[in-house]
Amino acid sequence: MDHTGRRQPMQDVMESCRVGSDDLHDPRFAELAARLSADAELAGQFKRRQRADAAIKAAFQEIAIPSGLVDRIAARLAESKATAQTTFDSKALRPVWISRRRFLIGAASLSAAAVLLLATIVQLGRGHRETPASVLEETMQFFTADNRAEGELASRVPPPAEFPMSGDLISLRGVHWRRVPRFLGSPGVAYDLPSATGGRATLYVSLKSVPGLPVVPPSNPDWGTGGSSAAAWQVGETLYVLVVEGDAVVYRSYLDPSRGPLT
Repeated sequence: MDHTGRRQPMQDVMESCRVGSDDLHDPRFAELAARLSADAELAGQFKRRQRADAAIKAAFQEIAIPSGLVDRIAARLAESKATAQTTFDSKALRPVWISRRRFLIGAASLSAAAVLLLATIVQLGRGHRETPASVLEETMQFFTADNRAEGELASRVPPPAEFPMSGDLISLRGVHWRRVPRFLGSPGVAYDLPSATGGRATLYVSLKSVPGLPVVPPSNPDWGTGGSSAAAWQVGETLYVLVVEGDAVVYRSYLDPSRGPLT
């Protein structure tokens, strides 16, 4: 079937999907979600666009924000506060979101002051820069407080493509996934894994770059205290953190031995 006549509108709609969001679950994007499931080429283009937007967002995070700038921007926004009702449809997405992408790319060539302003608006309230140690510490705190609301069975409902299951773990049946809106300050997905010992085991996935992490899970956990073990690794722009209730033996039982760490 020739999709040429419909491909460009889908390109425009893809521009509107925010990195790390659940936009594809919005009824307004139902047609796009269906097309991505049926069209591998289109799904690949969508993934590349998401990665490009994530790279742009990450670049803005590197810019230091001058002291007091956030307060000044907030004050100006409060002065001009207005209420508006915006209606989105497939025709409106093209001018709105094409402009968004062009604006983000064009911002790279603006003066330093303008870039700082944009970075402050986009990243208002963002947390500190993560390190391997802080990732493990914060994830363990998150895991302890995680209420583990029952998620979707992965074999029935596919998880979001932008938060894939790690290929470095063994294949398991009965894996459930759920969205975690604020994992390390960013949207993410938690994969709750079945356990032979009866304890909890969760793989957290987020679009976050943390320098210093290995590209595969280590053979031994980097964190082991309070009866739990954890380790983190980075695959491209995707951060993985595996936490299990148990010792290093329990932790290693989830790793695929054929995809062991580099030596």
